[in-house]
Amino acid sequence: MGRASRIGSAAVLGTRVDAASAEAYADRMLTWAHRGESRCVCACNVHTVVSARLSRDFAWLIDHADLRVPDGAPIAWHLRRDGFSQQQRVSGPDLMWQCCARAADEGLPVFLYGSSDATLEQLAARLRRAFPALRIAGSLAPPFRPPNSQEDARVVRAIANSGARLVFVGLGCPKQEAWMLYHRDSIPAVMLGAGAAFDFHAGTVQRAPLWMQRAGLEWLHRLCQQPGRLWQRYLVTNTLFLAWTLAELLGLRARGGTSHENPAGHTLRRVGNPALAAVAGTLSQAAARPQRRAHAAATDGAALERAERRWRRTDRRAGGRVQ
Repeated sequence: MGRASRIGSAAVLGTRVDAASAEAYADRMLTWAHRGESRCVCACNVHTVVSARLSRDFAWLIDHADLRVPDGAPIAWHLRRDGFSQQQRVSGPDLMWQCCARAADEGLPVFLYGSSDATLEQLAARLRRAFPALRIAGSLAPPFRPPNSQEDARVVRAIANSGARLVFVGLGCPKQEAWMLYHRDSIPAVMLGAGAAFDFHAGTVQRAPLWMQRAGLEWLHRLCQQPGRLWQRYLVTNTLFLAWTLAELLGLRARGGTSHENPAGHTLRRVGNPALAAVAGTLSQAAARPQRRAHAAATDGAALERAERRWRRTDRRAGGRVQ
């Protein structure tokens, strides 16, 4: 790791995000990968930060990641305001692409988990065209139904036995964050929550033009593509993020006693994410158990799927949308 590998951090509305260049993030991830370390990397955008502020349990997931990347122009703006004057947005899709380029050069195998079989096939073909030396150790798409614990355990074994040192997880937020935290220490690889990167790189969803990405308007492009699914999510999360940022700039403090305080008090807590609370609450308890028992609790894929469905229903009632 060279001079670009220095990584700092700052709290963005209560959620700690790591500050560095794209090269530094990739350096850190590739160093871990060469060592065969099990690590979790989360891409933090406005939706992530707002969700963490509304839910202590989702905040637990993000806080316990090994690296939190500013995947969102407003997140990078906050970091620049907090003293990291050169901080730029580093999106999940861009970081995945850079890691694939480095993995091809350095002989590190990668694994693709998430999305659908058709998308994975197109994604693998695109990666092989772009990086002929890249070793894709395998790919798996989860079933379109709740997986049971045996199925989830088979997925984990397949990834662990594949020899992959980088695993790109495209399950959507918050499922991918919970899944990665569940299986850390069971998979000897660096896991990156890739979000929409699979669709972008496979070409199944068109990404925003570069000028929109640089201007912090990629969310607007996505909204125009999928207005029915995303308009409420962006309306709620962007508005809350802006309001909390203005309150912070004005020196206003929220009521409550945690680092992830809720300026609107108990009302917002009632419309938070109960399924996420169930998922991360289980994680919090499992963290204090022996590793074998924690792993057994973590591989209950059906419970995770049920929790996600409950969270989705509550999030819709609150006016939000998950990815």
